Amino acid sequence: MLNHRPPLFRKESMISINVMTQQLRKMLNLRRWRERHPFLNKQRNKAWQDSNSQKRREAQRKRRALNPEQTRKYSRDWVKNNPDKSRAACRKFYTANIKEQRARVSAWIKANPEKVRANNHRRRARVEGVGGSFTAEQFKALGNICLCCKRGDIELSRVGLMLVPDHVLPIVLGGSNDISNIQPLCHGKGGCNNRKHAKYIDYRTEGLCA
Repeated sequence: MLNHRPPLFRKESMISINVMTQQLRKMLNLRRWRERHPFLNKQRNKAWQDSNSQKRREAQRKRRALNPEQTRKYSRDWVKNNPDKSRAACRKFYTANIKEQRARVSAWIKANPEKVRANNHRRRARVEGVGGSFTAEQFKALGNICLCCKRGDIELSRVGLMLVPDHVLPIVLGGSNDISNIQPLCHGKGGCNNRKHAKYIDYRTEGLCA
């Protein structure tokens, strides 16, 4: 009787190749175990994190350093979706590190006086309900001299004065907090801004001190 089996499919001509290495087998077994026991896997992960907090923080820092954009996006999305938890976490962190946080805030305020003044004016405008806002960059673009006495910020600093944003039409008289209603004046004891007080004077066109 003739054997009609093709030569390529004869048993003696087939080659068996086992690509399952020991490492791959362990990985697949671990994956199956995690799928079958999700609760136990969660408990085991938590126990490992509690006992290896330092290693976990190091791993997180490395992962964030390698993916800064992704980390920032994740943080923004988390804060947006969890506002209550975010505020509680900030309060807890601030309370636990109150001395360091106060020192950091004080250093930032000292290094960014223009931004602090812009924020203060923005808040005041919100309180008064007049609207409008401007940035520190917009205020810098107006120049670094007092429009009333024509002294620069370096000369003003020598006599204990500083440039501040002044409302041409004061807020109490209905003026806006927009950059179009702002002029740089010196502030301090005897400063032009102090003498102007709550009067409407546009030094951008008049150029004379009150």
